[in-house]
Amino acid sequence: LPIIGMSRSAVVVPTDSKHGESDSPRKVLDAKTADITLDDEMELKQAQLQQMKIVSKLKAKQLHDQRLEAQAAKEAMDETESSNFKLCYYLRSEFLKVRDAVIHTSVSLEMPSIRDHLIIVCKVFSNLHDLIRPLRARYLGECLFIVILYPYDVTEDMWAPLSMFESIAVVKGSAREEVNLKR
Repeated sequence: LPIIGMSRSAVVVPTDSKHGESDSPRKVLDAKTADITLDDEMELKQAQLQQMKIVSKLKAKQLHDQRLEAQAAKEAMDETESSNFKLCYYLRSEFLKVRDAVIHTSVSLEMPSIRDHLIIVCKVFSNLHDLIRPLRARYLGECLFIVILYPYDVTEDMWAPLSMFESIAVVKGSAREEVNLKR
């Protein structure tokens, strides 16, 4: 019950104005009854709060369990994809560091065994993986060497997605200069 006024000996409770009665008091309760009502109300609110905490913990546990299940499923899928990936593409047994992939002079001087190769000229390195992956597919037969002509220094982070593929090198330079294309 809502309480609108209280003294040491009595509590005034408002009337029900839905039935046309005025706002004059309909009941006067003694102070002990009001204390019990307030105590009961406090206990009820504490119980509701406790219940909300329990529900919140249960939801958090369910969410955690769902995340664990999703992670396990993703790991299983990744393992399957990884084994299929190894079967379908020309991959290195160990990832190549970018310092080992960069050609400083020319392809013919640093890798004389390379005769036929593809040249990829790019200005943006971020989506290069999507271009090179199909070129590393085993169903194509021979794995042609790929030389990437890129005008800036290549960082390890940029190189990481490509480091797994076989027969790739990087030449720093611009395609606007013929000397870089001949390197």
